[in-house]
Amino acid sequence: MKLSDATISRKLVGRSSSDAGNTPRGAQTATASDVRVEFVQGADALASRAVDCENLAENVAEPNPFFEHWMLGPALRRLAGDEEVVIVLAYGRCGPQAGELLGCFPLCVQRRYKRLPLTHWQLWRHAYCFLCTPLLRTGSEADAIRALVSALADRRDGPALLELGFVGAQGRVASAISDWRATTRKPALVTDRFERAFLRSPASFDAYFHETLDRKRRKEITRLRNRLNEAGAVEIGSLAEQADPTPWIDSFLALEASGWKGRGGTALASAAAHGAYFREVALAAHQRRRLTMMSLSLDGRPIAMKVNFRAAGGEFAFKIAFDEAYAAFSPGLLLELEHIRGMCGADGRWIDSCADADHFMANRIWPERFAIESTLIPLRRTGAWCIRGLRCLQAFRRKHASRDT
Repeated sequence: MKLSDATISRKLVGRSSSDAGNTPRGAQTATASDVRVEFVQGADALASRAVDCENLAENVAEPNPFFEHWMLGPALRRLAGDEEVVIVLAYGRCGPQAGELLGCFPLCVQRRYKRLPLTHWQLWRHAYCFLCTPLLRTGSEADAIRALVSALADRRDGPALLELGFVGAQGRVASAISDWRATTRKPALVTDRFERAFLRSPASFDAYFHETLDRKRRKEITRLRNRLNEAGAVEIGSLAEQADPTPWIDSFLALEASGWKGRGGTALASAAAHGAYFREVALAAHQRRRLTMMSLSLDGRPIAMKVNFRAAGGEFAFKIAFDEAYAAFSPGLLLELEHIRGMCGADGRWIDSCADADHFMANRIWPERFAIESTLIPLRRTGAWCIRGLRCLQAFRRKHASRDT
């Protein structure tokens, strides 16, 4: 049963509280050490914490726009469907951080883990969420992680397992999770890990072009550029911060829907809720000067467009679309290279491809890698048994894999 959007707070002190496991209606409060934890459900309840969320995002240990309230709220309204999503907010209770939001954990409630009848809460990942690193205040990462685990363990209706999945594996948040594991000695388990394409700003485009791409590929890209120039007037455009983003949003949705994604029903415009979600977050990002939109046009007509969201000096690649009539020119690749050209020399800038580990184009043009992993944490004895069983299964598979090689 889903919780309502109303906000009702009750204090829960430690594990001895007789009502610690009651299902909340909107928001309830738990006390763990020096951190107060609230369970919030619904976009309206989250919106009421907008000021706290904005302050957290400005002081976050690792950026993740997908969990900032201006992207998370529209996702709750448009994309959650029948999923039960609870936002766990950790607030400081005393000292200089009293009243400050220290952590934001959007969690999806699952009634089973794999085929086992174990309640399982995991970081929520919807169709357009390409990173699940929780937002944690710099310097309070460990406090927020401890408070989350303690608060969930205190709930009588709480999960047997907590999965912190799709989290950046090399930053301050991952270090806090690792430190928590070492301190508590709980049988937590890394269940998945992979790497995806990533790029830090090159000093110059010529250096990047020659160091990243082999001679054959450089020659092919130069040939494609020349052929496109011969086909008509080529122009690279960017959405200006003062411009109205609506025409750009409309053009991108139309271009994406015109291709194979539209035919397969996976384009943003294929589902009204998905298109509305994109419009809402793109407008919100533009208002915050966090939206990057670029186009490659031929004779005034866009044949490739891309969308990125900016955060803390970097960008998260969100979507790219191209006109299939010009597929022979690889317009998407040419546009990505022009974007890289534009960021060259900007010290500290980076792009997360948000691509699959085996994405062909991203892996060719973005030479670095960003590691992502999932950690399974036991909150009940049954959860600990499950993890021990998974460890045995992993060891068995490794043993037989080594034999096969």
